[in-house]
Amino acid sequence: MKTAVRTSCELAIVGWWPPAGPARRDRIGSLLLAGRGPDGRLTLVGQVASGFSDVERRRLYALLVKIPRARPQVAHEKQIRGVHWVDPVYTGEVAFREYVPGRGLRHPSWKGLRDTAADTVGMPPAVDSGDGVSATPED
Repeated sequence: MKTAVRTSCELAIVGWWPPAGPARRDRIGSLLLAGRGPDGRLTLVGQVASGFSDVERRRLYALLVKIPRARPQVAHEKQIRGVHWVDPVYTGEVAFREYVPGRGLRHPSWKGLRDTAADTVGMPPAVDSGDGVSATPED
């Protein structure tokens, strides 16, 4: 019997996208998540679009629509279209298979909001990025 190995961590919510379709205006479709690197700056780590109930999608929308930002508080290299940036106030737990810096979270699933302060989140544990250099900083 095979069992999938999944890791989870708490990350800051820095943006959201609406769902596809006109009938879902009061819900989020997916969240954009960030962690804090060793320098304390927020770094994008990925997007999560699964694991939400319809009630949770509406609840997150009600929270996030009240804290918009004109510009992101995270450093990112490429244009991200359609995202609604928010102040990084809320933290959520996400389960995932692996995280590779620059590529993001693999198979992420939302587990729920957490009480952890967004300014105390870290980065998810990373795997080797394929260039022979460990993506996780040494302690």
